[in-house]
Parts: sequence; structure tokens; C-alpha cells
Amino acid sequence: MFTNLADHILACALPQAKPEWIAKVLSQLIWLTADNGDEICDTMDVWLLQDDKRKVEIVLNVDGIFPFGGGPKMIENLQRVENRWPELAGRCDEIIQAWRKQHERQGE
Repeated sequence: MFTNLADHILACALPQAKPEWIAKVLSQLIWLTADNGDEICDTMDVWLLQDDKRKVEIVLNVDGIFPFGGGPKMIENLQRVENRWPELAGRCDEIIQAWRKQHERQGE
């Protein structure tokens, strides 16, 4: 038995399902759950810290959210991902730059 929706979706996905496909489903579910996606986002934050590259790739492909809510904690953890899997560095940098750009516009 799975304790949360994101783990359940991943467990039920076919092995050949691409990470971006699963990410798209999770991206949509974030806005359809009663908790406004908090449980899904919390689970994805845990996934980002794990040694499972597929889970990390899913998180990096989810649209509309920043891991760890953005900020220094997000940047620190994305840099860890870059160090572990250099081939994911480009996507990590895109997320960091998108977060910085959004906060520059907001004057933060």
C-alpha cells in the first residue's frame, strides 16, 4: 500500500513510461487535489534527494512548481543533483534561472 498519490502513480506506471509523461500527470494532479498539491510536492522534494535517477527526472520535468518552494534550499539541492548526474545540469540550471527571473520581476 502506498501512502501518497505521487508514489502510487509512479508504482502503477509502466516501466517504459518516460519521466516527462509521469511528470505531466503529476503537474495536472497538483491543481486537482484538495490540498493544492502539497502532498505531491512534498513527495517530489523527497524524491529529489534520493538516489533514484528516474524519480529525479520526473521532478525536474514537473511544470508549475519549484522544488522546495524555490529559494536557497531548492538551489542547494539542484546543485547536488547536478553533481550526481551532470547530464541533468542543464535542466537544473533552467529551473534555477526561471525561479530567479520570477523573483526579479517581483522585486524580491
